[in-house]
Amino acid sequence: MESASPPELGAEIGPPPPMTSDRQRRQSRGLQEFRYVLGNLVVAVFGPLYVLAVLFVGVGLAVVLAGIPLLALGLAGARRWGAVEARRARLLDVWLDRTPPPPVRPGLGGWTIAHLTDASAWRVMLYLVAKLPTASTAFVTATAFYGLGAVLATYPVWFRMGASVADEEGVVKPETTLRFDSFYFDTWLSALALGLAGVLMLILAPRAIHISLAPDRLLSWILLRPGRGAERIRDLEDMRARTLDDATSALRRIERDLHDGAQARLVTLAMDLGLIKQTLEDDDSGQNKQQIRDLIEIAHSNAKEALTELRNLARGFHPPILDSGLDAALASLTNSVKVPVDLSIDLYDRPSPAIEAISYFCVAELLTNVVKHSDATRTSVRVSQRHDMIRLEVQDDGRGGARIGAGSGLTGLAERLRRVDGRITVNSPVGGPTIIRAHLPLRA
Repeated sequence: MESASPPELGAEIGPPPPMTSDRQRRQSRGLQEFRYVLGNLVVAVFGPLYVLAVLFVGVGLAVVLAGIPLLALGLAGARRWGAVEARRARLLDVWLDRTPPPPVRPGLGGWTIAHLTDASAWRVMLYLVAKLPTASTAFVTATAFYGLGAVLATYPVWFRMGASVADEEGVVKPETTLRFDSFYFDTWLSALALGLAGVLMLILAPRAIHISLAPDRLLSWILLRPGRGAERIRDLEDMRARTLDDATSALRRIERDLHDGAQARLVTLAMDLGLIKQTLEDDDSGQNKQQIRDLIEIAHSNAKEALTELRNLARGFHPPILDSGLDAALASLTNSVKVPVDLSIDLYDRPSPAIEAISYFCVAELLTNVVKHSDATRTSVRVSQRHDMIRLEVQDDGRGGARIGAGSGLTGLAERLRRVDGRITVNSPVGGPTIIRAHLPLRA
């Protein structure tokens, strides 16, 4: 499996919410990030205190063994806090998968050990401590740009409203007049200059906050996302659920095909044979030979059609030609395609039967898509091996535009490959050419 790379500082992570315009998207992002900054105050204040309390109580009472379950309880609470923070990270366009719960054995001892060895919970503890500097930076930035910006933007309104007072040098100015060292901003020109500077700060505030939250985005991505082991567990759970769903769908499809196809043919055949038997019993003089011959011909035709449908149904499970190897099966498959196919196979180890079947059906589906949708004049199929991986590449000179998405046959193909730790990549610009590569292990 390939793990995702961490985001760049200041970059958006995950799909942004749909917006009708860039301006609306920026406005929505600014409001979301400001809400995140406000929420950071709670995390920055109570997060480190929570960690200190858990460690103090858990480690301090560990000598009397009471602290160990309390430490495990604190880690379980940290995991729940991490789930809340992962959802809150969506305000920063950081989209994190759910971390699966740790495997827990029965009993208090099993529960305690499971949480004490939960790497995700310890990462959340580190996250809560690290939030103090990052949250402080973002809050100071927001306060400076919004607070100081609002003060300066309204300065031309109130800079002369205060009562006149004398400074230490005896200069009499309104007490609301700002100054820098010995320079007073007491003229309309200087007040308007400060006002414009304040407006500029308010305009730049969302961008400044966005930049100041870059450490928070990176921190969430590193410490709150599931580890490789958790991702593997989640993938296996998904694959198991999809496999069960596919098995159920396949059984229903087989039942439907048998009921609507071969079973109907066999019922008709039985009725024809019964009619022939009845005709023979009634034909003592042998005058109905032609009728009997016609009935036998119909019954023979129905029997052949039933056999054909059963053969096609069995071929859908495992094509018999795969017994001769993947190269022979693909050669037979490409010869039956209407579009000319250039086939190249370079395998020095024979894949397992399950991988051969998946590879065969993968190439078959891709070639079917070429014939149906691409308007291609030539196609090439390349099968190669590198160490313990197989790469299938199907390329055509058609009109392109293929993609993995809702309603696309490639989506189902990607799911089928994913169940054996395979993956698929699609490069299909509009106008072509289309290059689709599938990578899957040599052994399933």
